[in-house]
Order: sequence, then structure tokens, then C-alpha cells
Amino acid sequence: MQGGPQPADFADVRATNLAVVLRYVRGNMPCSRADIAATTGLNKATVSSLVADLIERRLLREIGFTEHRIGRPATMLTLDGSPYAAVGVEVNADYLTAVAIDLAGKELLSWRRSFAGLDATPSQAAAAIAALARRVVKRLVK
Repeated sequence: MQGGPQPADFADVRATNLAVVLRYVRGNMPCSRADIAATTGLNKATVSSLVADLIERRLLREIGFTEHRIGRPATMLTLDGSPYAAVGVEVNADYLTAVAIDLAGKELLSWRRSFAGLDATPSQAAAAIAALARRVVKRLVK
């Protein structure tokens, strides 16, 4: 067994590049494939392949063409992420708040419930947090 660093395989490189493209689009919406290639240093064919993968996974979507541009209009991209959400739970002394957001940062729901945090044992607190998170997930899946 070798102790030195191992070369990255294709899947590792692709996963890294998918993250690079997704991060770029998130910070520069709307943008084109050419914008992504020019800024990230990835070649255009690689960007097109990565974008196609992200569109198929419903993480990106095409939103139309640029105007006022010399040459062929570019197809603009933005985050989709509609089938995805992140859930966060804030724990306070007297209440719990759960918030769900989509990939673009749009709030999907927010719930606040009373919680006797100062009187709760760690296991009671964990159970209350888990119950609220399950309730949010159940609501999102409907």
C-alpha cells in the first residue's frame, strides 16, 4: 500500500467541476455557458457537458436568450433546484424555529413552536428538534 497522495479519478474531477459550475451560476445568475468557461478556465465542451448534467438533475435551467449581443444569442442559465431543499432548525431557550429554503435561497416555509429548552433534557431537546424537522420534511414532500 502506498502512503503518498493518489491521483484523482475521473469521477472526482467531474464532481469538483460540477461544484465549480454550480457555484459560479449561483453567484452570477443569469449567465451563459461561455461566461462560465471564460471565468472558470474550463473549456467550452466540458462546460456544456457539465451544464447538461446539472440541467438533467434539475439543479440548473435555461431561461432564454441574451439580447443586445454581437453574434449568436447565448442561452442564459439560472439555478433551478426546485426539487431540492435545505432545512435548518434554530434552538432557543423558549422556542424552536425551522426554515426550509430551496437551492436559490428562496424560503419555502418557516415554522416556530414553543419549546421549554431550559427545562428539557438533551434527549428531550433532540426529540423535539427531530420531530420538527420531520414535520417540515413531510410538508415539503407533499
